[in-house]
Amino acid sequence: TENTVKEKKYLLHIEAIRILAIFLVIFNHTAERGFFLFAMYPNTDIQYWIYMGISVFCKFSVPMFLMISGALLVDKDESIKRVWSQRIFRIFLALLLFSFISYLQTVYQTDKKIDVGEFLKGLYGSDWNFSYWYLYLYIAFLIALPFLRVLCRNLQRVHYYYMIGIALIINGGLPIVQYLLWKGSYSVNSRVIPEWLLSEIVLYPCIGYFLEHVNKKDESTYSRFCIMKLWAVTVVCIGICCVMTNYKVMVTGVCNEGESQTFFASFVLMICITVYVTFQKLFSERQLSGRTKKIIISLGRNSFGIYLVHVIIMKFHEYELFQVIDVLREKVHINYMLSTLLYVFLIMMIGYVVSLLLKKIPFLTKLL
Repeated sequence: TENTVKEKKYLLHIEAIRILAIFLVIFNHTAERGFFLFAMYPNTDIQYWIYMGISVFCKFSVPMFLMISGALLVDKDESIKRVWSQRIFRIFLALLLFSFISYLQTVYQTDKKIDVGEFLKGLYGSDWNFSYWYLYLYIAFLIALPFLRVLCRNLQRVHYYYMIGIALIINGGLPIVQYLLWKGSYSVNSRVIPEWLLSEIVLYPCIGYFLEHVNKKDESTYSRFCIMKLWAVTVVCIGICCVMTNYKVMVTGVCNEGESQTFFASFVLMICITVYVTFQKLFSERQLSGRTKKIIISLGRNSFGIYLVHVIIMKFHEYELFQVIDVLREKVHINYMLSTLLYVFLIMMIGYVVSLLLKKIPFLTKLL
């Protein structure tokens, strides 16, 4: 039937992952009110460790979007011309348009005059919205996409396991061992590191393709016992990241958002794999109502729009929106972290509504 065909167009587990990922992207921008809230506590308090664990966990959000892109795009048959004329051009237009909106916001808030040359230089060399670095990275992924399609389709299962192992050892284990031994003063010769393989635009799309199109055929991977083991390993990995972060703080005496995230993403690949496989399992087993599916699909399909507008919303109404956190904490007596999570949910919902409204503009319908 027509409804069945339309429903198959969407993979519910991927849309649900998008919702969680964009929620955590916003959380990542809450600084000491949420993301770096742990630093407000001494390391003898349980909140210090729990809140740091939440912050380490949330680092999977951006790599997960690359995994999703690998799962959805690598298997497609498209010409290089189509990749450039449609996919890359779309992301470039989104970057150009919303960077200009961010630039106008900066001009308005600082009483500057509009300078197109200044804007274009910033767009070329840096960015006008600190969260838009991902769009530059995503364009790089799309440029590499034709090569990734050939690579992924010709790799065997053992090669993907090898790739995962290399990433966990070199990105995770090696920096930890080096820091324990030499406190950051000495590290392995960079020439021995296969940087191309471990780059975000190769590693995460390849593993996303693997989980969606290769590993999905292995039912043993999706047993409850296997998923429980994955979560056990993931929790241990998050714990190691927290211990190493605390150790670096003790060594350097510095605990701030700019310098204390060295080990936050050490095992982010493990977190990504565990979350992805878990959502695959959950949505393969559960039958959801039509309304629930529509909500998940709508929120998931608007995650890109939410990403583009959320920082703009936060900057325009920063004082008023942060007041929500203060009211929840002081008047309703809600826990600090919980009040921030409610604030993040509010930003996400505002961004969702704005995204829906923007999609009603003909030019922006396909862009978002």
